[in-house]
Amino acid sequence: MRFGGWVARRALDRDCQSFDQVQSELLLSILEKHRDTLLGRDLGFTGLRSADDFRAHVPLTRYPFYVEGGYIERIQRGEKNIMTAEDVTLLGATSGTSGKTSLLPHTREISTAFFFRGICLVFNSMFSGAFPDIDQLQRTCKLTFQPRWKQSEGGVKIGPASSSPDDKGFDRLLPLYSSPLAAYREPNEAAAMYLHALFALRDRKLGIVEANFAPLVDTFCSCLLNNKEALLKDIANGTALGAQTLGASPDTLLQLAPLLTANASRARELSEAFVSDTAHETGESGMHTMPLLRKLWPDLHVILTVTTGAFEPYAQRLRHAYIGTDTEKGAVPIYSPLYAATEGLLGVNISPKETSPQYVLPPRGLYYEFLPLQMPSLPLGHASPDRTSNPDQHTSDTRLQTPATQDAESSPLLDKADPAADATSTLTARQVHVGREYELVITNLAGLVRYRLGDVVRIAGMRGGGGGGESLRMCLSTCVRETSEERGKLTECEQPCVCVSSYVFPKTGVSQTISLSVFTGEPSNGLCRCVCLCMCV
Repeated sequence: MRFGGWVARRALDRDCQSFDQVQSELLLSILEKHRDTLLGRDLGFTGLRSADDFRAHVPLTRYPFYVEGGYIERIQRGEKNIMTAEDVTLLGATSGTSGKTSLLPHTREISTAFFFRGICLVFNSMFSGAFPDIDQLQRTCKLTFQPRWKQSEGGVKIGPASSSPDDKGFDRLLPLYSSPLAAYREPNEAAAMYLHALFALRDRKLGIVEANFAPLVDTFCSCLLNNKEALLKDIANGTALGAQTLGASPDTLLQLAPLLTANASRARELSEAFVSDTAHETGESGMHTMPLLRKLWPDLHVILTVTTGAFEPYAQRLRHAYIGTDTEKGAVPIYSPLYAATEGLLGVNISPKETSPQYVLPPRGLYYEFLPLQMPSLPLGHASPDRTSNPDQHTSDTRLQTPATQDAESSPLLDKADPAADATSTLTARQVHVGREYELVITNLAGLVRYRLGDVVRIAGMRGGGGGGESLRMCLSTCVRETSEERGKLTECEQPCVCVSSYVFPKTGVSQTISLSVFTGEPSNGLCRCVCLCMCV
């Protein structure tokens, strides 16, 4: 991985020196590859010769465009060559914060790009001096669960696109993890979380705690505290009775039995750590001031999880309750490595030590456009009440012409395109302005075309750049809000509103929800934060 990360970083630096050219090449390759798909024929990909043609003739879209156009249904029936020339390996189920399920096509090309343009860069950043001792032979507590897959009528797998124990090659990574395979295969998520905590606590030399998102790390820490007596007893006796109480399957317990040995000394050490943490919380003097996770694992290097956007409140809670703030003795740092979604890889954080995570937009990951907002600028930290998409807002008499239809009557398909914004009004990375806000529009590798994610970004500044072929890096801030459904424009809140964010466990659907009161002045309690991106152009 060191060599792979080095190669990926060199490729990124090279691409960033000619961001516009690489983006143009990527777009034309996508159009060429998918021109004979149903979507490519409907939108006239064959007649497009440049990015300007693309912007002039292809409409902006949202999810209802692909549903009402019949594309998603035909993919579900198992038909090929609908949105992508590649086989669809998965329909990624995503609900965002609105709770409405969307099914987005996922292909091997997306997985490959995610690995080489994302994961490899993360490893390069981690092993390049950010965490000096991280290359020791230590295990990682990786928090992931067995998903509950569904299948469409045509046999297409439906479920989460995030990492899981069913990933190809996951078994080969098990020597790196503290939990055994049986814990990952446990179908009861409460019992599985307990088992992750049990095996992590047994390993005094644990080096990393890793999860897709910060809420899952927070749940892990709560599990440690809520079940500490059962955990200590199981470690001392070499049992897993706590997992059994939570409903672990007999097969799981049978497979784990040979791996569990009594360790009374480790149990006593952990007991002292928990007691000192409780005393610290109650204000007793003369006790340790180290954060809890540092006391449990003295050699823990980093928490590897996404903390930006709606997950920032969980990151704040982790710092104050479990891992320590930046100025606190023994604090465990958080590295928020990726800005990603089911749609694809959006950004990579190549500066792990930055206080506020910054992400580089990989030029070959997606084709990016920026839609100017027609609204007064809001202070960073404001949020809209919800991230919802109303399919009823996506029908209009507006006719958006493609080369295939410009000389004919309007296509009913294009009536389903998003009429909320002028399709030609998007800007490239070179055209955006510092201090202004834009909605992010992407074209991905699996058939989403000029897709409005809803993420609103503010160009916060530039760094680097200059002569000699250096790349310019624009820092972007992605606000915790989305475009409203009123003609696709943002509206400033005149009254206090509530921003609701939730994390849904992939198998059971059980969610943890937090509510943040947001006002039009300063953000409430500093909890509404923004994602800071770094785009090389």
